[in-house]
Amino acid sequence: MIDKYLKITKKIATACGVFAAASIMLSIVIVTELVLERYIFGNAITWQPELVTHLLVASTFIGSAYVFAENGHVNMDYFYTFLSEKGVTILKISTSIPVSYTHLRAHET
Repeated sequence: MIDKYLKITKKIATACGVFAAASIMLSIVIVTELVLERYIFGNAITWQPELVTHLLVASTFIGSAYVFAENGHVNMDYFYTFLSEKGVTILKISTSIPVSYTHLRAHET
């Protein structure tokens, strides 16, 4: 049962990654066309900057599911290279406590 769940979530995360990549590629095409339209033809289409903004925000948030599934989130790898395994554990715990406290306080209001 758990294997089926993991397969489904992996497929959903992959779909999120594909959507994020397609959104970024579409944004690039739209911005390129916008620049050509504005500076070569002297005409601007008003909906393009709005669409690009929405696509980039969507790719950021929806693509984060894929990044999380691939364990590609940003870590403090630079600091980890100087610490022992015990030091890394202490650093992870000491940074998790204030973040958890802030998160809980933010949801109280």
